[in-house]
Amino acid sequence: MLEDEEFIQYRSIILGMAQDIIQICGEHGLKYALGGGSALGAIRHSGFIPWDDDFDILMPRQDYEKLIQILEETRSEQYWLHTPQKTADYGMLFLQIRKKGTVACGRDEFSEDERGICLDVFPIENTFDFKPLRLFHGMVSLFLCFVVSCNKFYRHQDHILKFALGSKELEKTIKKKALLGKCFSFLSLTSWAKLTDGWHCIIKSNKTKMVTVPSGRKHYFGEIYYRDAFIETDIAEFEGHHWNVPRDIEGYLTQLYGNYMQIPPEDEREKHVFLKVEFPKS
Repeated sequence: MLEDEEFIQYRSIILGMAQDIIQICGEHGLKYALGGGSALGAIRHSGFIPWDDDFDILMPRQDYEKLIQILEETRSEQYWLHTPQKTADYGMLFLQIRKKGTVACGRDEFSEDERGICLDVFPIENTFDFKPLRLFHGMVSLFLCFVVSCNKFYRHQDHILKFALGSKELEKTIKKKALLGKCFSFLSLTSWAKLTDGWHCIIKSNKTKMVTVPSGRKHYFGEIYYRDAFIETDIAEFEGHHWNVPRDIEGYLTQLYGNYMQIPPEDEREKHVFLKVEFPKS
């Protein structure tokens, strides 16, 4: 866990990164919205959730791809970009933008390189309006996501076990997933991630009534939304800024969190564990 001063500095860097990315979206006409805990924080706390230290952005796939290209062309000196299509042995199914000159080594940072403080950008995918096809698309997505996760646990079991924090039950779960991952090790983690990301964006029409965020916290079927209510946006306050959130923010947060205005008890609050954090040298 981060100490109080480190926590404040960490969130200050994240907020600065968010300002930069959202400014780029505005300058280039890219659609975006705060997602996950950032959207919840905006509505319930007008900023960060008090114990939270990350930042999530949602973008339609077409704008998501444009953002990656823009960042590669204009921000290569500031950020490392990790994507399932271009980053070897990554094992995540969304874009992570990492701040150069910093270090944040958590459960999913396997390499000694490019481990900067990061924010996450999740692609919003088109999905079939015809229910049987949507069911097929979703079931394959769930299977592929599971394979990626298990493969990641298999290839990086020793690193991930460091985050079990002495819990025998958690250690057992990690080892079970690693064993399953061995069954799918005939392809590399990089190949599985590329295959899964490609499957998610297989539907190119931007006129479908339904969209989904298969790389989100509730996966494909838990994150299906009506396009108009989800991609169109309203404004909410976040740490003094006025940023986009999904238009049906109440429906979105209810779908993710249930009674989202209720503060969870302390032992149920999600917090990140870091093995190492370093900030820019002043």
